[in-house]
Amino acid sequence: GGVAGALFGIGRPATPADFTGEIIGDTGGIVFPTASISMDSIGEVWKVPEQHYLPIIGVVRAGSGGIAFEEPLGYATVDKDAVPNGSRYFYLRVKGESMSPEIMPGDLALVREQPEVEYGELAVVIVDGEEGTIKRVFHKNGEVFLQATNPSYNRTEKADNVKIVGKVKKTVRDYK
Repeated sequence: GGVAGALFGIGRPATPADFTGEIIGDTGGIVFPTASISMDSIGEVWKVPEQHYLPIIGVVRAGSGGIAFEEPLGYATVDKDAVPNGSRYFYLRVKGESMSPEIMPGDLALVREQPEVEYGELAVVIVDGEEGTIKRVFHKNGEVFLQATNPSYNRTEKADNVKIVGKVKKTVRDYK
């Protein structure tokens, strides 16, 4: 039972009294004034990470003097610990199926801007000044190879004139 059981549909339903926090009006939502929730009924403390809002970008292109981002489509949250200070992050709304089933159209890819990635890492890249795309990046003998995961696409191809926008740190998928 308890809160853990209630959260997973086992035992009694959880009530606002189970949490330390402030009730928001009649919605039943809870605001947590601290970074932890006390779960007295099970004797544990669960941490609720602080959140940052990051822009959701639909298109990344090469721009004069750097990378050009379109206006944000909106914003999404990410745990503060996932985006350390000193780096620039954004979400990219995935289009296309070249990385399916690993990354699907509509997913949000959390991207850390950086000009290089390690062998085999997922990255947002711009090839020949076109729109940014997500691929696995491989370096061999000074050449860059990009790999799609969808077997319906050319799996690995040599790419000239490649600009790495950033490393894909994780993806988020909404199931509708």
